[in-house]
Amino acid sequence: MMLKTNTYTLVGGTIRPFYYNGQLVEAKADSTYSLNVNADVKKVVFSSDQAGKDVLLTLNTTTPKAAFAWQKAHTTEQSFGIDLDTVTTNDPEHVFVYAAVTAGNGVKAFARDYFTGDVYEASIKDGLATFEVKVKNSSRRTVLLGWTEVAGPTFNVVQTTASDKAYLGVDARPSNQPQRYNFANVDELQTDLVQEKADPTTLGAPGALPGHALSDLTTRSEPNSEISFDYLEDNNYNWIGAQAIADGVYDPKSQTFHVTGKVSPDVVQLIMLGNSANEQDPQNHVSFNEDGTFGFEFNIKPTEQRPLAYIYTTKDGQKTRGNSSSHLGYSLTNTRFENVANYDFDGENYYVYTNEPNFTIKGTAHDNLDGYRFFFNGDNEFR
Repeated sequence: MMLKTNTYTLVGGTIRPFYYNGQLVEAKADSTYSLNVNADVKKVVFSSDQAGKDVLLTLNTTTPKAAFAWQKAHTTEQSFGIDLDTVTTNDPEHVFVYAAVTAGNGVKAFARDYFTGDVYEASIKDGLATFEVKVKNSSRRTVLLGWTEVAGPTFNVVQTTASDKAYLGVDARPSNQPQRYNFANVDELQTDLVQEKADPTTLGAPGALPGHALSDLTTRSEPNSEISFDYLEDNNYNWIGAQAIADGVYDPKSQTFHVTGKVSPDVVQLIMLGNSANEQDPQNHVSFNEDGTFGFEFNIKPTEQRPLAYIYTTKDGQKTRGNSSSHLGYSLTNTRFENVANYDFDGENYYVYTNEPNFTIKGTAHDNLDGYRFFFNGDNEFR
């Protein structure tokens, strides 16, 4: 029978007791605690008192998605080259503009003057961002670009809406009426902003640190976009075994490896450095069919490691280089048992038979090129 629950266990460290949901949580001997939390809870609040008034710590179980929307209420449409919702006033020194932003902790909202570059940070309460800005242009009109920044949901990640291009016009000419309004809550802005949770699976994939990209640290790099191979991984290592013979890719008698692949319609020339490292050697110039498919042969010993470099040229004259390193070893790993007489081998797995509840298997394994890994009942016991 399987029981389903809608709770999880929260584990942490503490040296003193505290309360959660009115229940006392004691510190364990190793200064840790554990408690059950409902999966639907958005905040976990610890307090020093049973009533929950003296809050010690608040944990948010989700991170809100960054969002930003300028006020719609109390705006008029004006042209700044493009038509924008515009806040009007007659005091360029004290202009208040408002935005609906993400509600939650760790939220910041900013506005940049499109013409002067001045940046303003808003005060935020319950998703209502309030900016006080100045209009410094002699025309007493300007454009603001607004955005929100939210910390999380994963470590060292800040969400931002800066790419959304949220613009607001400001007109502070003396012929306008003064601002005689303010907003008490975000609903009064009349925006269509929706509060959502951030998705950690689509956020928080940091880029490589400078000098630490895959291509900086190894001979590997990302595959080139205009070429693909049928049997090899582009710009990567390829460990090729006996299956290559069965697949008709490698001929052990002539020691010839047959490469096939495809280039995009933008490629006008392909050179592969197989048996010769000379780019001008005619044997290295690869012809391809109308659909971009091609074939190329080079020699490699049955047990050998060697690179296969290529250069392709696109219609704009751009040359791109790549490399596919091949490790060929079609001899199967040699496995010998010292104390097992009754076993079967299906070409990939050994099946050992015994009528003893406990037994010991002894033996040796060897590969002529790459070493080996030993799996027992699916577990990688040795590598």
